[in-house]
Amino acid sequence: MQVDIVPSGSINVEMMSDLGDLCEKLCEAGLDARAARAALPGVKDGGLTVAIAVSGVVLSAISSLVSALSYWSSQKPRYTITMTAGSSTLTISQLDKAGVQGALQQLRAEQANDVIVRIGHE
Repeated sequence: MQVDIVPSGSINVEMMSDLGDLCEKLCEAGLDARAARAALPGVKDGGLTVAIAVSGVVLSAISSLVSALSYWSSQKPRYTITMTAGSSTLTISQLDKAGVQGALQQLRAEQANDVIVRIGHE
């Protein structure tokens, strides 16, 4: 399973820094996360984080991914996090414990090969 975490909406330097932080949190959670780099218009540093790829995520690691995203969202409440797997779209932002469990059950039921996580400003 491949998971792509991409920014949506207006992208700025602060968001890129926050996505770099998220990539570190995913690695700390034991996931193989890699940040992609691209230029941000108007910024002299040509390599800012724009997307994160998490590879090798299997169903047992989905809980680590959702937990890490949920925790990060609680620390950065200005962002909205949605996951698309197969035909399901779930909002991960600021879920309580029961919400995280429900999201996990729905993601496991989808058995999708690719998951896209979109992070946008509220």
